[in-house]
Amino acid sequence: MMTDPTSPQAPVQDIMNDAPTHACDIANETFDDWIPDSDQDNDGAFCGAWHVEYKKNSRFALTPALQGDRPSGVAVTLHDGASWLRIWQQLPHQSDEAQADYALALSAPAKGGDGVPILKWVVLLSIDAKGQRVLHKTLVQGPIRLVPGSRIVRNFSTAGSVDGRPLLLAMDFADGPGTLAIASLSIHPRGPLPSQPALAKRPERVCVISWDMAHNPVGRAFLLADMAARNHSVELVGPIFKTYGNSIWPPIADALLPMRSFPASDMASFLRGAAEMARNTRCDIVHVGKPRLPSLLLGHLISQANNCPMIVDVDDHELAFVKDRTPADWNEVLAAAEADASGFAIPHSDLWTRFGETLLAEADYVTVSNIALQRRFGGAVLRHARDETLFDPARYDRDQTRGEFGYGAQDRVILFLGTPRAHKGLLDVAEALRRVQDPRLALCVIGRIGDKALSETLATYTDIRLALHPDQPWDRLPELVNMADAVVILQDPDHPIAAYQLPAKLTDALAMGVPVLARTVPPLEDIALARAYLPVPNDAALDAALRDVAADRIASQGQAGRTYFLTEMSYAVNAARLDLAYRAAQQARPAAKPLLDRTLKLLSRKTGIALGPSARRPPLRRDDAPRDMIFLWKQNDSDIYGRRPDMLAKYMLETGKVRRIIHLDAPIALQELEQQSEAAQQQAAHQGRQIYETVKKRVLRQADTADFLRRTFLHRGRAASGEAFGQALPPPEAYADFLRALREEAAVQDGPLLWVSPLVFDYPLVMEVLKPRLVIADLIDDQRTFPGLSAAYRQRVEEGYEAILRDADMVFSNCEPIRKVFAPLRTDIHLVPNGCERLDGDVEAHAALRDLPRPIIGYVGNLRDRVNWPLIERIAQAYPDGSIVLVGSAHGRPEVAAIAERHANIHMLGVRPYEEALQIMRGFDVAIMPHLQNALSDRMNPLKLYVYFASGLPIVASAVANIDELAPYIAVADTDDQFMAQLKAVLNGWIPPVNPALRDYLVSKMSWQARINAIWRVLEGE
Repeated sequence: MMTDPTSPQAPVQDIMNDAPTHACDIANETFDDWIPDSDQDNDGAFCGAWHVEYKKNSRFALTPALQGDRPSGVAVTLHDGASWLRIWQQLPHQSDEAQADYALALSAPAKGGDGVPILKWVVLLSIDAKGQRVLHKTLVQGPIRLVPGSRIVRNFSTAGSVDGRPLLLAMDFADGPGTLAIASLSIHPRGPLPSQPALAKRPERVCVISWDMAHNPVGRAFLLADMAARNHSVELVGPIFKTYGNSIWPPIADALLPMRSFPASDMASFLRGAAEMARNTRCDIVHVGKPRLPSLLLGHLISQANNCPMIVDVDDHELAFVKDRTPADWNEVLAAAEADASGFAIPHSDLWTRFGETLLAEADYVTVSNIALQRRFGGAVLRHARDETLFDPARYDRDQTRGEFGYGAQDRVILFLGTPRAHKGLLDVAEALRRVQDPRLALCVIGRIGDKALSETLATYTDIRLALHPDQPWDRLPELVNMADAVVILQDPDHPIAAYQLPAKLTDALAMGVPVLARTVPPLEDIALARAYLPVPNDAALDAALRDVAADRIASQGQAGRTYFLTEMSYAVNAARLDLAYRAAQQARPAAKPLLDRTLKLLSRKTGIALGPSARRPPLRRDDAPRDMIFLWKQNDSDIYGRRPDMLAKYMLETGKVRRIIHLDAPIALQELEQQSEAAQQQAAHQGRQIYETVKKRVLRQADTADFLRRTFLHRGRAASGEAFGQALPPPEAYADFLRALREEAAVQDGPLLWVSPLVFDYPLVMEVLKPRLVIADLIDDQRTFPGLSAAYRQRVEEGYEAILRDADMVFSNCEPIRKVFAPLRTDIHLVPNGCERLDGDVEAHAALRDLPRPIIGYVGNLRDRVNWPLIERIAQAYPDGSIVLVGSAHGRPEVAAIAERHANIHMLGVRPYEEALQIMRGFDVAIMPHLQNALSDRMNPLKLYVYFASGLPIVASAVANIDELAPYIAVADTDDQFMAQLKAVLNGWIPPVNPALRDYLVSKMSWQARINAIWRVLEGE
């Protein structure tokens, strides 16, 4: 039963336990002495909806916040600096088909009291399958302390809750004394949205593309990427055409967002760079900024490489920027190609800009920035949004910024911030100021003017206060807008650009509560209806509005604009819309793109640049120098059993194509490692001791050879500190640092080969740090079928497989059923079964067998889920004078030891290292594999059979799946009775042994060397 999240008995723990990586920087200490609920001086009738946890001995109060004499919210007061308070309430449940928007307002008292406490965070929590509170969404990232008299508003949606589970609104306060009021929490139900897909349930890797990274078209792409980064892993990519510059556009050059670019000058250099970028980009969604040929072609290549949808964003009518405003068709492109027209070789020429609108029809999904574009192109509206946590007037010192630019308290700053162009009405503003002639009005232009004629004209306005400033860093944008008294946006209604363009500066001003004076052109019509700005349809209205600005009579218009921003143009609102767009694009399978494919084929022919249909990382070449190969294993039992990855790593080195193996077992906490050792002391045949010793050797680097490095990341888990084997242990979050240190210490080559045996949950982090040349996935089982998985863990397993199989350049499986069950994720899985080693001749009998009576009937392997124990007991009873020898681990199955105790002739030798197990095995009279037939065994290729066979042993096996390669040469039984009969026949010599020459031939065909050769043929593209 799930714990009631609003009851005092709900588990009190670190809400970040299962939070997404991007939110792990939320400060949220946990205390053993958190106390649920409060008996202090709270007004229970009014504040009872809020549930309270607090640190022991904290002094606080929750009281009604009053507006006049009417309660309007909750005032949270901390009485001292040592107090720490956490409050939450459950939001009203929304049906799966309905969503709701909320507005949360927090305010600090304007005066009086002891001050304002720190707000550490405001988050939405959900309840996982175990009843634990886990992070769903971050609304306020602190710590922040509001300025007295200031206010913070956050809009958020309940969309995206997992399986309809409850959502809790939670806040954390500290560092009093002082009071902070939850001024209001209002709800606006949206009602059913039957035609809309659900929000994306997990973070995606998003690649946003700009057609040029050197000038202002990248602004919208940057906005999309920055907004997506709230919930997803994002990078911004694109070419830098020398026509526009040699580096990333200065306003965003220093942004923290990951960005990659490549230089280009003509079509050939662009295609070379685009093909290389596509080969080295991994993503789940491509979001193309603007339907221009460079961004569309690059987006198509990356979409092909990742088999993912391509969304195209339209924020301008691109044809408004060229002379011929009709879309170009394929015939016109072909004619230009045959004529070698000059525009054909320039990716951003008018011809290709016109053709871009034609190619837009092949997008998997379309987003637009305003309703005018939506009328023309359809798609979902994503506003020119801004981050409400940054675009908040309360965060900035307005007077200080105004002083920096030379403005005083009596000045009225009319701000133009952006790229000055003729159609944007800058000259109309200057003319109006000339007419009004009020010395308090000052026109401040921030942005490089690329139009020489415009620059020269502005220079003639010597009779008004006009100051021109260069581009400023992007992160100063809210601060700069905040210094304005008004922003005037006078789009030319007769200009084709203005018919579809919604200026980003409108959002900037609305966000900062700056009054906007604007002409109503089609993209602004819905905003005008909301009265978010002051319309100025003619010169007389503009002049009157400017006089009102000078007299400080329109400040209330700024507040109306900010309210509209918070409910329509904020990141909180538009990030939810963006998630809906991603989900919709993913649910609609990527459509065929014949025109884009034909365009690539034509350009490849004209330029000689190879542009295949798939841009996955290319196969290796036979003449490539040997590379480092990194193995990722999902467990901590490497080097014990001689598993498939152990053997592949061993024989990879023998090919001469691998310079060195770096083998990484799964990270493990010290507590878990110690539990393994303790369990081995309490239970017979438990692998815990061997795992402990293996990890120890890896940590101390005692298992290394010159060309084989074995490492395990041992961390302290949740403990504040930890030490093992004479070393201080890092926290689990330091795994990336561990990998970086390993890369430097071992001098790992750039672009190593990465071999992954799914499921490895740390795979994305390893990818990010080590940046492999090729990713090879090797499927050896299907963990989705493992018994006892919770629904939440099963979902994590499924998502883990999806992530690895989307990324991998080559995928292998060890049996046909595994290939088939993963075919929905990858259709190009190569079948390479397990193998065996070529073993030397006779070996000395192992000491453990010397005194045992014969026949010795032996089994080597896992003694847990797949073993038919009633059959083993039956064998023991049938051969009381013989010996049943079992080698392997029965961890987690203590009843196995009881079975052995009931039969004196069952000998459990426990876990033995691989080489020792081989020696024991070769002393058997017959090797057995009494396996159950179940979902687990149906998707496995039993490695032990290959080892048994290579050892020269007669074999009796249950008729499980995936043993066809060996079945003709072993005794196979469909039932327990048949198994007993086959065992008797083998022991009595009624079934002749396999001819030694035939066995040698078969072993050579099934050897690990042969399997490796098959793998390399795939890796080298044969």
